[in-house]
Amino acid sequence: MSPSATAQYDNSLVNLDIDVLIVGAGFSGVYGLIQLRKLGLNAKIFEAGKDFWRYLLSFPEIYKDWNFKEKFPTGRSSGITSTMSMRRPVSGRTSISNLTTSPISRVSIPSRAPCTTLLVGLRRGVDLRGKKVGVVGTGATGVQVIQEVAPDAEHLTVFQRTPNLALPMVQSKASPYLQKQYQDLYPTLFKKCRETFGGFTYDLIYDKKTLEATPEERRHHYEAIWAEGGFRFWIANYADMFFG
Repeated sequence: MSPSATAQYDNSLVNLDIDVLIVGAGFSGVYGLIQLRKLGLNAKIFEAGKDFWRYLLSFPEIYKDWNFKEKFPTGRSSGITSTMSMRRPVSGRTSISNLTTSPISRVSIPSRAPCTTLLVGLRRGVDLRGKKVGVVGTGATGVQVIQEVAPDAEHLTVFQRTPNLALPMVQSKASPYLQKQYQDLYPTLFKKCRETFGGFTYDLIYDKKTLEATPEERRHHYEAIWAEGGFRFWIANYADMFFG
């Protein structure tokens, strides 16, 4: 029996004749779609949001002609939607109400988790001026929501159990020269990412423990990785901060 789904706004029933149905156009959803299509399978994504986040993945079909304007490109600026015919198999604003995989197996999936409401509102430009806002939790999402909401809300209250560490991104513009440099190095860079602790092109320092370095050496290293931004202060630091 084919799976069925309801479109979020018109409640229409959709019967699917496909090999694989992917729920959610996140990292794993988009990656799974590309890999399944390479295997010759008929796959489709249902995404509750209006559109899906545009991820720069390590596929030559995507990065070879992709130009970015910033060191850390936003979702709006990446080029996956126009590459590899990504839009056709993705249904936005669609949620699963019931999924039937066999006559005796039936799974009910909520159409949208309550915690996504504020995020969806922020993407749609909801007006928070004069509003009192509460944010529960200071994980990756909470930290980002807080800095977007705080300038506009009349009052912001943050409820947290454990304080989080937020590192400076150090955003900057990317010149055409820098873009060309990265495009030529992408195969090498992606290979390096698979060999490091954090999955980035930089890695922890394993050959010297923190207190084996002199205070001057430590200070120089801390200042350098802090100035470069990103996750370096966390996962390009001395390894014994994790394992010591």
